[in-house]
Amino acid sequence: MNCLHLIFSKDRALQLKSQLESIKKFVKGPIKHVVLFTHSPHHEKSYQEVVEEFSKDFTFVRETDFRANVQSIVTQSGMPYVFFTPDDGVFIRDLDLGFLTAELVRDYIFSLRLGIHLTECHPAGKKAQALPEFSNDSGFLTFDWDGEYDWSYPLALDGHIFDSKLLLTYIAMIDFRTPTSFEVGLQKFVPVNLKKGMCFTKSSFVSLPWNVVTDEMNNLSAGISNEVFLENYNEGKRIRVDHIYETLPISCHQEYSLEFI
Repeated sequence: MNCLHLIFSKDRALQLKSQLESIKKFVKGPIKHVVLFTHSPHHEKSYQEVVEEFSKDFTFVRETDFRANVQSIVTQSGMPYVFFTPDDGVFIRDLDLGFLTAELVRDYIFSLRLGIHLTECHPAGKKAQALPEFSNDSGFLTFDWDGEYDWSYPLALDGHIFDSKLLLTYIAMIDFRTPTSFEVGLQKFVPVNLKKGMCFTKSSFVSLPWNVVTDEMNNLSAGISNEVFLENYNEGKRIRVDHIYETLPISCHQEYSLEFI
């Protein structure tokens, strides 16, 4: 294994379950998946059950100090590459990370969330965004991070692959307590990180902003209460995602229709 995938989860066991199922369905290659999770007391049972169901294929770490936990997991993994995903998203098509090399990660920031169909930016208020000018490099698309919105955001924590040692250097220089403040803190390093971007033609990962769990930023979402998800979990239901698989979202964050089955 040479790539660490660290998933952040809080009070969203049902959404986490959807992502873990999508990983088992689509994601292959030399990759270790770790879930860093925390929850309110009334979410204890749902997380216990998810951990029990998926512990064979995933490593679970209960959060005690978010910054220290992230730093420790990345360091102790010993893996040269790392990427992150929030629990409110799913992988939507086959992905084999065997293509990663030291040269690629040295020269590019590879994005699993970007693709040529992303013409809208959800966090910016669902505003239209122009596509950058692409070049073709060994079957991948390359571009400069001087575009609009998502196409000018290289240090994103939902599917962008980083050099682990460089990321640890950044972590040592910023303070943060949640994924939101972690991502905000990383943005101070954008001016010095002038690597080109690289992506597939089609997105491999999409975030599903049905709800929010952070109090650090007023992120745009569908506003569905977390308790709705917990109630449906406790009733033995799951989130229908087959209508999301293999689609071409217009935004990195897209409010697909939500159905519990």
